[in-house]
Amino acid sequence: MAATYPPFATAAQYAEWTGAPAPAGIDDLLDGASTAIRRYCGWHIAPVVIEDVVVDGTGQRLVILPTLRLLNLLEIEERVDSITVAVYAPTDVEWSRDGYLRKPSRGLWTRWLRGVTASIEHGFADYGDLATMVLTMVARGAASPYGLTSQTVGSVSVGVSTSSGGQAGGIALTDDQAQTLDGYRLFGRP
Repeated sequence: MAATYPPFATAAQYAEWTGAPAPAGIDDLLDGASTAIRRYCGWHIAPVVIEDVVVDGTGQRLVILPTLRLLNLLEIEERVDSITVAVYAPTDVEWSRDGYLRKPSRGLWTRWLRGVTASIEHGFADYGDLATMVLTMVARGAASPYGLTSQTVGSVSVGVSTSSGGQAGGIALTDDQAQTLDGYRLFGRP
């Protein structure tokens, strides 16, 4: 079962931020925007959680966990063969805040797919920038629920901002938002 994480912003924050009552379905919109951010970045980002993560063995000296903010390594299990599992204490494994693990005695990690399980504490406690981004995404989506980019009545024309690809309405990242999120993104790591 996949872990469920809370949205980066709440309905109360939306109402305060926009000065307007939260629209119907606000919780789904907040969840959708938060999920879009997490999917783009490749990990949960926030809040700080304790969870087990499973990664493929590399057959190399390093294994990389899906995190950019490793706070505590609680336990590591490595599948050695079809029967044997080696268990390492946190003090036996060298690790970095970016989620890199080096095996004891600097040996090679297993080559088994899903061969390394790590119990970790990770994530950011302060994520106000992500809350603001979610509120912006939801406000844009709520301003044009049907995907209209502009509407004209008589001599008055109103336009709404669009996401990357010129899409209006719904929940999608703009190019600027995606660029901001690149600092939280796992993809492209060595």
